[in-house]
Amino acid sequence: MSLQEADAAKVVEIEAGRPLATNDKLETAEYSRALILSAQRGAALDASGTLRILPQRRLELMAGNLYFKSLGPDSKEEMWVRTPVGQARVIGTEFHLSVAPETGRTILSLRDGEVILTNQVGAVAVHSEQQAVIEAADRPLAQPAPITTFNTIIQWILYYPAVLDLEDLPERLEVIPQLSASVTA
Repeated sequence: MSLQEADAAKVVEIEAGRPLATNDKLETAEYSRALILSAQRGAALDASGTLRILPQRRLELMAGNLYFKSLGPDSKEEMWVRTPVGQARVIGTEFHLSVAPETGRTILSLRDGEVILTNQVGAVAVHSEQQAVIEAADRPLAQPAPITTFNTIIQWILYYPAVLDLEDLPERLEVIPQLSASVTA
């Protein structure tokens, strides 16, 4: 994962636990993900994603997949997400947004809440358990989405394979007997 800080021209590698600031741009590599957590909300940026933190409850998803969930008393507060082909005014608690890096084509899957998707051609209201597509030259369209569709879409968030890198282990495995069964498997 890399980060371009708001006032810096260079991109740096980022470590877990580092706070993000307004105008920071976060990029995930091909095989990485980022979890962004606060007391009231959580977000996940999938592999090959680019996200900028904007002021006043605003985000910019330039490419990739973003899952977002609000928690607590402010879960129905409004926020905005900008994409290359439009923007979403979100009043909701759980959604997934996917932006194609080549075209900016944006697909919103809304689990709960309400979203108004707009671009230069028009706007559409999206409600709980609906999906919508927004492209640069077309009016945004919404349609019902079965709950199984949402669960399939967010599967990447729920799957975290356990990885054991043998190079991270000490040369003598007797030091960590609990790992010997995993290493021989």
